[in-house]
Amino acid sequence: MKILVTSGIFEPEAGGPAAYAAGILSKFIEAGHKVKLLTYSDKGFFNFDKKYNFPLKRIVRRGKFSNYFRYFFAVSKEMRNYDFVYSLDWLAAGLPVCLASKLFGKKYFLRVGGGYIWEKYLREGRTPMTLKEFYKKGIYKEYKILFKLINFVFKNAQGVIFNSKEQRDLFLKYYSLKEEKTDIIENPLPKKIGNIARNAVSDEIVFAGRFTIAKNIETLIRAFQKAKLKGKKLVLVGDGPQKEKIIKLVEGLNLKERVVFLPTAKREKMYERIKNAKYIVISSWTDISPNQFYECLALGIPVLMTKENYLGVKNQIPFMFDPYSSDELAEKMKELEDELVYSKFKEDFKNISFKNSWDDVFKKHILFFEKR
Repeated sequence: MKILVTSGIFEPEAGGPAAYAAGILSKFIEAGHKVKLLTYSDKGFFNFDKKYNFPLKRIVRRGKFSNYFRYFFAVSKEMRNYDFVYSLDWLAAGLPVCLASKLFGKKYFLRVGGGYIWEKYLREGRTPMTLKEFYKKGIYKEYKILFKLINFVFKNAQGVIFNSKEQRDLFLKYYSLKEEKTDIIENPLPKKIGNIARNAVSDEIVFAGRFTIAKNIETLIRAFQKAKLKGKKLVLVGDGPQKEKIIKLVEGLNLKERVVFLPTAKREKMYERIKNAKYIVISSWTDISPNQFYECLALGIPVLMTKENYLGVKNQIPFMFDPYSSDELAEKMKELEDELVYSKFKEDFKNISFKNSWDDVFKKHILFFEKR
């Protein structure tokens, strides 16, 4: 097969699609398929681009409309040399792909994760809520143009892959999607991440990710303050539009001595730094099958998880909390101070049963493409 893969982000940017693109493209290449990656980027080239076993082209961001036009022309030029396009993004890259595909009569497939309209709503500073609540209350109807554009991209796709059943069920209800055009391919469990090995347990509780409203970091910080954990530090790894607000909240709650800020780092370097954390907290308002959960599972780092996750192993996760409640999260943190409770938490997390390798993910993709 000859496959043009498109993405809204790619390394060194952090995020699920960036890591996923590198993984699936490598598998395509290893199996003898011809592939190329087309992605948005802050720079046209990075020195480490040479390490990849697949070609890639970066479209430098300049402005929203300029980005769309230049991406459209780049996709139009590239797609003629490929059998179809597989987009890991369903608006910023997905819309140009859809328009170019209609123009040149090429098929395109989508992979869906996250929620564009919901994330825009949160960025506007409106009352935070979960993804399901956002749709249930009909707030998506306030974003008519955006909703219609996304629906247009979905409707014209040859097939749509979701990484969770919960999101597929939700989107089948609200968007013009036919179930027979969709499939569920869960995120892979990596065999290992570099040579990283957990060898001790530190007194650090860690959040690692983008500082955005969707990540619900404010609830985490308030919970940490309420829990009053002796000798523990909260380590916040990352950057993003909410960073200054988060710093001010930490200062306002008199937590400067107990909260550590670390800059964004590439995946292996980050996990090398936090591998011995007591546990990681994923506090998002909604987190759709997060890659970070599987990476922590592979490394043996326990995760204290938001209940609003769409993971297929949700019923096996030992500790979860309501993202609306800093009190409930604080209680969970206090419970985990008990050594017997913590030991069981670690063991239960370690024993989560999930098998889905990159080879499995690759095979499911090929089967999905061949059937359509």
